Amino acid sequence: MYVPCSQNTDNLIFGILDRCKSMVDIDDLKSLFKKELRELFKCRMASCITCDTVSWSLKNYFTINAPSRRMQLIVDGKNRIVCPTMRCWVEHQRPIIINVPKNSRNNALDPGKAIAQPRVENSITHGDIEEGVITYVSFSCNPDNWRDEHFYLLSYLTPYLCMAIKRVFSESKECSVKKITSRETDIILLMRTGKSNLEIGELLHISHWTVKNHVQNILKKMNVSNRTQAVARSLELSGTGGCYGERSERKSQHGNYLK
Repeated sequence: MYVPCSQNTDNLIFGILDRCKSMVDIDDLKSLFKKELRELFKCRMASCITCDTVSWSLKNYFTINAPSRRMQLIVDGKNRIVCPTMRCWVEHQRPIIINVPKNSRNNALDPGKAIAQPRVENSITHGDIEEGVITYVSFSCNPDNWRDEHFYLLSYLTPYLCMAIKRVFSESKECSVKKITSRETDIILLMRTGKSNLEIGELLHISHWTVKNHVQNILKKMNVSNRTQAVARSLELSGTGGCYGERSERKSQHGNYLK
């Protein structure tokens, strides 16, 4: 179905297609999500995930403007996808809307294309499955800003976005950070769950000042400026291998927090 778009929207689409065709750099990909795609879909946050179709193990991941606690809705402690909206998309394999309110103005979207998911932002999502890999994109928006054209534009653009995403991640397989120690790995895993320095210190039986020093070292090694970026970066690198030390197995001391 053809949905007429404004001249500005047409220009955005052509620009996005051009960038997708030549993109090889992760920073360029993030810039595309932060600027052109954010403007096109009027979104507050965006996510990009790739994972294995059989084991659901995470391969690559990044978010734009998402809080670190959002990671808990996407992966578990064993690096497996637990995001129910992503699994719903795999079942339907078409653009779907999550948390559409009853007064939504998207009359073109029938209820079968909308699902209710607690604690998940209002989002429009789509993806691609090829050679055993799921590539999934999600844009969290204010439903009042959605238009019929957004649904169809996502259908049109997703194959090009997924092509660019897979190319960029394949070029980024080599780890670009210094070796992360086993203790730093433990701290990163706890940071993913939204734990504070004090809470991490209590679980690891070290002072929160020691945790703070470890966090600062992690930020330097990953070349990021805050905890949220470090968590996102760790998830991006989780499928590359060689970046992390062995995870601590001192369960008698630490309890089961790493499960």
